[in-house]
Amino acid sequence: MSSNLSFEHTDNILIEDRLFPPPEDIVKNANITAYMKSKGFDDYEAFYRWSLANRFEFWNDMAKELHWFE
Repeated sequence: MSSNLSFEHTDNILIEDRLFPPPEDIVKNANITAYMKSKGFDDYEAFYRWSLANRFEFWNDMAKELHWFE
């Protein structure tokens, strides 16, 4: 394997824009989906906008879900 890869190859990797959406059953059963529904959202985009506008509430709730270890 050659160690002199060109920047062209690196740029191709950095510009990667393919999306790999998860299967619908994974999304349906995800923790974030349950949280989103608990806040009254069925639409991810609306939920995302809310999370940006209410970032302190959102991240406070997320921190409560973490299991803190010493």
